[in-house]
Parts: sequence; C-alpha cells; structure tokens
Amino acid sequence: MLIRSRGAARVRRSVAVLALGAVAVLGASAPAGAFQVYSTSGVTGVVSVTDTAGAPGVRCTYRDAASAASEGLERIRTKGFYAHHPSSAKRYVGYRYIVTRQSLGSVVYSSVYTSTEKRQLASSTEATFFGNRDFVFGSPVTNNGARYRIVIQLTYYGSDGTSVVGVLKGRMQVYRHANPGAALYDIGSEGSTGYCKANFHF
Repeated sequence: MLIRSRGAARVRRSVAVLALGAVAVLGASAPAGAFQVYSTSGVTGVVSVTDTAGAPGVRCTYRDAASAASEGLERIRTKGFYAHHPSSAKRYVGYRYIVTRQSLGSVVYSSVYTSTEKRQLASSTEATFFGNRDFVFGSPVTNNGARYRIVIQLTYYGSDGTSVVGVLKGRMQVYRHANPGAALYDIGSEGSTGYCKANFHF
C-alpha cells in the first residue's frame, strides 16, 4: 500500500491557545474532552486540540464514483493543534500520528501506519503549533467494512534534545466524512470515539 504523508508547522504564543474557542485542553491532570488522552508516562505538557462536533479533529475524504460501492476512503487528515512542553525553558516536543485499523468482525484496532516524527520547540508558557497532516492511500479503500482511527503521540525531550522525559498518547474522537457528491456527516462525539468508515455509504 502506497502512503504519502505531509505536514506543516508554525509557532504561536500561548495566548493564541486561549483564543481557539471550543477546544479540549489536556495534560496529565486535566479533565477529559473530545480528544481523549489514554496514556501518559513521565512529565507531559498541556495539549490544546480542536475536536468537537462543530470542528472535528479528523477529516475522512472519499472517492467520488458512479458506483456507491466504489466510493472508498482516499485520505485521512488530522487537523493541527497546539502543544506545550512541561519545562519553563524551551524544549523539543515530537509529534507522530498513528493510523489504526479495525477489521470487520474485530473489536481491536491495530496500528497500520506510524508517521515520521516532527520536532518543534515549546515551553510551559509558549505553545508550538503542529499543522495538518495527511495520510493518503495509494488507491481508495474497498468496501471491506474496516474502520480507521487516529492516535496522536507526543514525546517530550529533555534539555539535551535526545533524552525522553515524557510521552502522551490520545485518540481523536470526532471524524468528519466528506464526499464531493454527498452531504458531510460526522461520526463520534465526546466520550464516544468515532472513526473513518472504509466506504462512505456502508
């Protein structure tokens, strides 16, 4: 399976995080939101992710075809978000996204792709912005009943830039389905993790 990934990055002051509006602001001790942190180790920073019914964190894009059965999943876009480092001094935060897949009839999601890591500087008072990242299938997914979810993994590095002081993993929960020939719809909500369907119609 041919996969291409791309992303963008920019840095914003932490005041920009406060201007985001409806976001899930999460750290090791923060309350749960639409974006669900399920694993932390060591010391982690605050993460600000827009992942709501009004602004889903993931966009699932489908092929536009004459046959409904042929309108398979082509692209999964993980929206950008802000992240802080727990240190008061600037340190590197590394970001990977992980595509997980649940086969028809299974209850388990297994990793099928892990992106390269993007590292950017941040501190406890100054956030870094990790831009949109795309997972592109070499050809549209067939109507195989599979489901796909996105996991975000953040790695927090020490002052030397190599030692790891903390790791955070969380799941995106709201997934917007987009097809050029049909209306948009979302799957997932706070506390009820959604997914990208293999086919827009089934």
